[in-house]
Amino acid sequence: EFSYFGIWSYANVNGLTDEVLERLQGEENHILCAAGTWDSLLSPVQNFSAKLDGAEIPNEMITVPGAHDWETWQQIYAYAAETFFFKAEEEEPPAPWRFVDVPEDAYYYDAVYWAADQGITNGVDADHFAPNRDATRAETVTMLYRAAGEPEIPAGTVNPFTDVKEGAYYYNAVLWAVAEGVTNGTSATTFSPDDTVTRAQVVTFLHRLNKTPAATIENEFTDVPANAYYADAVNWAVEEGITKGVSKTAFAPNDNCLRCQIVTFLQRNFAE
Repeated sequence: EFSYFGIWSYANVNGLTDEVLERLQGEENHILCAAGTWDSLLSPVQNFSAKLDGAEIPNEMITVPGAHDWETWQQIYAYAAETFFFKAEEEEPPAPWRFVDVPEDAYYYDAVYWAADQGITNGVDADHFAPNRDATRAETVTMLYRAAGEPEIPAGTVNPFTDVKEGAYYYNAVLWAVAEGVTNGTSATTFSPDDTVTRAQVVTFLHRLNKTPAATIENEFTDVPANAYYADAVNWAVEEGITKGVSKTAFAPNDNCLRCQIVTFLQRNFAE
Protein backbone atom coordinates (compact mmCIF):
# COMPACT_ATOMS: atom_id res chain seq x y z
CA GLU A 1 0.00 0.00 0.00
CA PHE A 2 2.88 2.40 0.81
CA SER A 3 5.90 3.04 -1.38
CA TYR A 4 8.01 4.85 1.25
CA PHE A 5 8.12 4.86 5.02
CA GLY A 6 10.01 7.35 7.15
CA ILE A 7 10.39 8.31 10.79
CA TRP A 8 10.59 12.06 11.07
CA SER A 9 12.05 14.27 13.74
CA TYR A 10 13.29 17.84 13.87
CA ALA A 11 16.70 16.49 12.79
CA ASN A 12 15.74 15.06 9.42
CA VAL A 13 12.70 16.89 8.07
CA ASN A 14 14.93 19.32 6.24
CA GLY A 15 15.91 16.42 4.00
CA LEU A 16 12.61 16.86 2.15
CA THR A 17 14.09 19.22 -0.42
CA ASP A 18 12.51 20.44 -3.62
CA GLU A 19 14.66 17.94 -5.50
CA VAL A 20 13.29 15.06 -3.42
CA LEU A 21 9.73 16.31 -3.83
CA GLU A 22 10.19 16.50 -7.59
CA ARG A 23 11.47 12.93 -7.70
CA LEU A 24 8.55 11.69 -5.58
CA GLN A 25 6.11 13.49 -7.87
CA GLY A 26 7.41 11.56 -10.83
CA GLU A 27 6.29 8.25 -9.41
CA GLU A 28 3.03 6.84 -8.15
CA ASN A 29 3.90 7.11 -4.48
CA HIS A 30 2.04 6.82 -1.22
CA ILE A 31 4.11 7.95 1.73
CA LEU A 32 3.71 6.75 5.32
CA CYS A 33 5.17 9.25 7.77
CA ALA A 34 5.71 8.46 11.42
CA ALA A 35 6.94 10.31 14.46
CA GLY A 36 6.99 10.13 18.21
CA THR A 37 4.50 12.38 19.97
CA TRP A 38 7.30 14.69 21.14
CA ASP A 39 8.67 15.21 17.62
CA SER A 40 5.17 15.49 16.14
CA LEU A 41 4.56 18.68 18.09
CA LEU A 42 7.47 20.46 16.38
CA SER A 43 6.51 22.71 13.49
CA PRO A 44 9.09 21.23 11.04
CA VAL A 45 7.52 17.79 11.49
CA GLN A 46 4.01 19.20 11.25
CA ASN A 47 5.00 20.94 8.03
CA PHE A 48 6.25 17.70 6.52
CA SER A 49 2.79 16.46 5.56
CA ALA A 50 1.93 19.95 4.36
CA LYS A 51 4.88 19.83 1.92
CA LEU A 52 3.73 16.49 0.58
CA ASP A 53 0.14 17.72 0.32
CA GLY A 54 1.31 20.81 -1.55
CA ALA A 55 3.14 18.59 -4.02
CA GLU A 56 0.00 16.45 -4.35
CA ILE A 57 1.80 13.36 -3.10
CA PRO A 58 -0.52 11.01 -1.17
CA ASN A 59 0.61 10.55 2.42
CA GLU A 60 -0.47 9.51 5.89
CA MET A 61 0.97 10.52 9.25
CA ILE A 62 0.98 8.31 12.35
CA THR A 63 2.26 9.10 15.82
CA VAL A 64 3.40 6.75 18.52
CA PRO A 65 3.69 7.84 22.17
CA GLY A 66 7.29 8.65 23.04
CA ALA A 67 10.13 11.10 23.09
CA HIS A 68 12.97 11.88 20.72
CA ASP A 69 14.95 8.72 21.40
CA TRP A 70 15.95 5.37 19.96
CA GLU A 71 13.43 3.42 22.05
CA THR A 72 10.54 5.41 20.60
CA TRP A 73 11.79 4.92 17.06
CA GLN A 74 12.00 1.16 17.64
CA GLN A 75 8.39 1.21 18.82
CA ILE A 76 7.41 3.14 15.68
CA TYR A 77 9.10 0.58 13.44
CA ALA A 78 7.39 -2.29 15.26
CA TYR A 79 3.98 -0.62 15.11
CA ALA A 80 4.26 0.25 11.42
CA ALA A 81 5.53 -3.20 10.50
CA GLU A 82 2.74 -4.98 12.34
CA THR A 83 -0.03 -2.60 11.30
CA PHE A 84 0.82 -1.81 7.69
CA PHE A 85 3.52 -4.01 6.23
CA PHE A 86 3.48 -7.48 7.72
CA LYS A 87 -0.12 -7.74 8.88
CA ALA A 88 -0.94 -11.42 9.15
CA GLU A 89 -3.79 -12.61 7.04
CA GLU A 90 -6.69 -13.78 9.14
CA GLU A 91 -7.11 -17.49 8.86
CA GLU A 92 -10.55 -18.73 7.98
CA PRO A 93 -12.05 -20.73 10.82
CA PRO A 94 -12.11 -24.44 10.14
CA ALA A 95 -15.35 -25.86 8.88
CA PRO A 96 -17.51 -27.25 11.69
CA TRP A 97 -16.84 -30.90 12.32
CA ARG A 98 -19.89 -33.02 11.58
CA PHE A 99 -20.95 -36.64 11.48
CA VAL A 100 -22.44 -37.27 8.06
CA ASP A 101 -25.05 -39.64 9.49
CA VAL A 102 -26.42 -37.18 12.08
CA PRO A 103 -28.90 -34.89 10.31
CA GLU A 104 -29.54 -31.46 11.81
CA ASP A 105 -33.26 -32.13 12.17
CA ALA A 106 -32.79 -35.39 14.11
CA TYR A 107 -34.13 -35.36 17.68
CA TYR A 108 -30.75 -36.63 18.88
CA TYR A 109 -28.62 -34.07 16.98
CA ASP A 110 -27.78 -31.90 20.00
CA ALA A 111 -27.26 -34.93 22.22
CA VAL A 112 -24.74 -36.50 19.85
CA TYR A 113 -22.57 -33.38 19.69
CA TRP A 114 -22.96 -32.74 23.40
CA ALA A 115 -21.68 -36.25 24.11
CA ALA A 116 -18.83 -35.88 21.63
CA ASP A 117 -17.81 -32.46 22.99
CA GLN A 118 -17.88 -33.77 26.57
CA GLY A 119 -15.70 -36.75 25.67
CA ILE A 120 -18.48 -39.17 26.58
CA THR A 121 -18.37 -40.98 23.27
CA ASN A 122 -16.85 -40.72 19.84
CA GLY A 123 -18.12 -41.79 16.49
CA VAL A 124 -17.50 -45.22 15.08
CA ASP A 125 -15.06 -43.44 12.77
CA ALA A 126 -14.10 -39.84 12.00
CA ASP A 127 -17.26 -39.17 9.97
CA HIS A 128 -19.90 -41.53 11.34
CA PHE A 129 -21.70 -41.83 14.66
CA ALA A 130 -23.90 -44.82 13.74
CA PRO A 131 -26.87 -43.42 15.67
CA ASN A 132 -29.16 -46.33 14.85
CA ARG A 133 -26.73 -49.06 15.81
CA ASP A 134 -27.56 -51.16 18.86
CA ALA A 135 -25.41 -50.19 21.82
CA THR A 136 -23.43 -52.80 23.73
CA ARG A 137 -23.12 -53.25 27.45
CA ALA A 138 -19.49 -52.12 27.27
CA GLU A 139 -20.39 -48.94 25.36
CA THR A 140 -23.23 -48.13 27.73
CA VAL A 141 -21.33 -48.41 31.01
CA THR A 142 -18.42 -46.49 29.46
CA MET A 143 -20.73 -43.62 28.47
CA LEU A 144 -22.23 -43.61 31.96
CA TYR A 145 -18.78 -43.64 33.55
CA ARG A 146 -17.53 -40.72 31.47
CA ALA A 147 -20.73 -38.73 31.93
CA ALA A 148 -20.34 -39.19 35.69
CA GLY A 149 -16.84 -37.68 35.49
CA GLU A 150 -14.81 -40.91 35.49
CA PRO A 151 -14.80 -41.36 39.28
CA GLU A 152 -11.98 -43.22 40.95
CA ILE A 153 -12.52 -46.94 41.36
CA PRO A 154 -13.19 -47.75 45.04
CA ALA A 155 -10.12 -49.09 46.78
CA GLY A 156 -10.00 -52.86 47.00
CA THR A 157 -12.28 -53.39 43.99
CA VAL A 158 -11.61 -56.78 42.43
CA ASN A 159 -12.51 -57.69 38.87
CA PRO A 160 -14.59 -60.90 39.00
CA PHE A 161 -15.17 -61.11 35.25
CA THR A 162 -13.13 -63.34 33.00
CA ASP A 163 -14.36 -61.51 29.90
CA VAL A 164 -13.28 -58.03 31.08
CA LYS A 165 -9.54 -57.76 30.55
CA GLU A 166 -7.33 -55.06 32.02
CA GLY A 167 -6.48 -52.59 29.28
CA ALA A 168 -9.88 -52.79 27.61
CA TYR A 169 -11.38 -49.32 27.02
CA TYR A 170 -14.32 -50.28 29.27
CA TYR A 171 -12.30 -51.92 32.07
CA ASN A 172 -12.54 -49.11 34.63
CA ALA A 173 -16.14 -48.35 33.64
CA VAL A 174 -17.24 -51.93 34.31
CA LEU A 175 -15.49 -52.08 37.70
CA TRP A 176 -16.98 -48.72 38.68
CA ALA A 177 -20.51 -49.64 37.53
CA VAL A 178 -20.47 -52.90 39.46
CA ALA A 179 -18.93 -51.33 42.58
CA GLU A 180 -21.55 -48.55 42.54
CA GLY A 181 -24.44 -50.98 42.02
CA VAL A 182 -25.29 -49.53 38.61
CA THR A 183 -25.22 -52.97 37.02
CA ASN A 184 -24.13 -56.52 37.67
CA GLY A 185 -22.62 -59.08 35.38
CA THR A 186 -24.62 -61.54 33.36
CA SER A 187 -23.23 -64.19 35.72
CA ALA A 188 -20.86 -64.28 38.67
CA THR A 189 -17.85 -64.42 36.35
CA THR A 190 -19.02 -62.82 33.10
CA PHE A 191 -20.08 -59.33 32.12
CA SER A 192 -20.79 -60.01 28.43
CA PRO A 193 -19.43 -56.64 27.25
CA ASP A 194 -20.39 -57.22 23.63
CA ASP A 195 -24.02 -58.08 24.34
CA THR A 196 -26.57 -55.45 23.41
CA VAL A 197 -28.55 -53.55 26.03
CA THR A 198 -32.30 -53.01 26.18
CA ARG A 199 -34.18 -49.81 26.87
CA ALA A 200 -35.29 -51.24 30.20
CA GLN A 201 -31.69 -51.95 31.21
CA VAL A 202 -30.43 -48.47 30.28
CA VAL A 203 -33.09 -46.56 32.26
CA THR A 204 -32.43 -48.95 35.16
CA PHE A 205 -28.70 -48.13 35.04
CA LEU A 206 -29.51 -44.41 35.13
CA HIS A 207 -32.04 -44.86 37.91
CA ARG A 208 -29.49 -46.69 40.05
CA LEU A 209 -26.81 -44.11 39.27
CA ASN A 210 -29.20 -41.48 40.66
CA LYS A 211 -29.69 -43.55 43.85
CA THR A 212 -33.10 -44.96 42.80
CA PRO A 213 -35.33 -41.97 43.61
CA ALA A 214 -39.04 -42.73 43.84
CA ALA A 215 -41.39 -41.52 41.13
CA THR A 216 -44.68 -39.81 41.90
CA ILE A 217 -46.46 -40.62 38.64
CA GLU A 218 -48.45 -43.70 37.71
CA ASN A 219 -47.27 -46.06 35.02
CA GLU A 220 -49.07 -45.39 31.73
CA PHE A 221 -47.34 -48.04 29.63
CA THR A 222 -49.19 -51.27 28.96
CA ASP A 223 -45.91 -53.12 28.30
CA VAL A 224 -44.36 -52.23 31.68
CA PRO A 225 -45.75 -54.60 34.33
CA ALA A 226 -45.95 -53.15 37.81
CA ASN A 227 -43.76 -55.95 39.18
CA ALA A 228 -41.04 -55.66 36.53
CA TYR A 229 -37.55 -54.91 37.87
CA TYR A 230 -37.46 -51.81 35.67
CA ALA A 231 -40.94 -50.44 36.45
CA ASP A 232 -39.79 -47.85 39.00
CA ALA A 233 -36.91 -46.80 36.74
CA VAL A 234 -39.24 -46.26 33.79
CA ASN A 235 -41.67 -44.17 35.85
CA TRP A 236 -38.79 -42.11 37.22
CA ALA A 237 -37.26 -41.57 33.76
CA VAL A 238 -40.60 -40.41 32.35
CA GLU A 239 -41.22 -38.06 35.26
CA GLU A 240 -37.73 -36.56 34.86
CA GLY A 241 -38.18 -36.08 31.13
CA ILE A 242 -35.39 -38.50 30.26
CA THR A 243 -37.64 -40.53 27.99
CA LYS A 244 -41.27 -40.57 26.91
CA GLY A 245 -41.55 -44.08 25.58
CA VAL A 246 -42.07 -45.04 21.96
CA SER A 247 -45.74 -44.04 22.17
CA LYS A 248 -48.22 -42.85 24.80
CA THR A 249 -48.91 -46.41 25.90
CA ALA A 250 -45.72 -48.29 24.99
CA PHE A 251 -42.19 -48.13 26.34
CA ALA A 252 -40.76 -51.09 24.40
CA PRO A 253 -38.62 -52.21 27.36
CA ASN A 254 -37.16 -55.21 25.55
CA ASP A 255 -36.13 -53.36 22.41
CA ASN A 256 -32.43 -52.88 22.00
CA CYS A 257 -31.30 -49.39 22.99
CA LEU A 258 -29.73 -47.45 20.14
CA ARG A 259 -26.64 -45.28 20.41
CA CYS A 260 -28.70 -42.19 19.62
CA GLN A 261 -31.18 -43.04 22.38
CA ILE A 262 -28.47 -43.52 24.98
CA VAL A 263 -26.76 -40.18 24.35
CA THR A 264 -30.18 -38.52 24.43
CA PHE A 265 -30.97 -40.12 27.81
CA LEU A 266 -27.55 -39.05 29.11
CA GLN A 267 -27.88 -35.45 27.94
CA ARG A 268 -31.31 -35.12 29.54
CA ASN A 269 -30.01 -36.57 32.77
CA PHE A 270 -26.67 -34.79 33.08
CA ALA A 271 -26.99 -31.57 31.08
CA GLU A 272 -30.59 -30.48 31.57
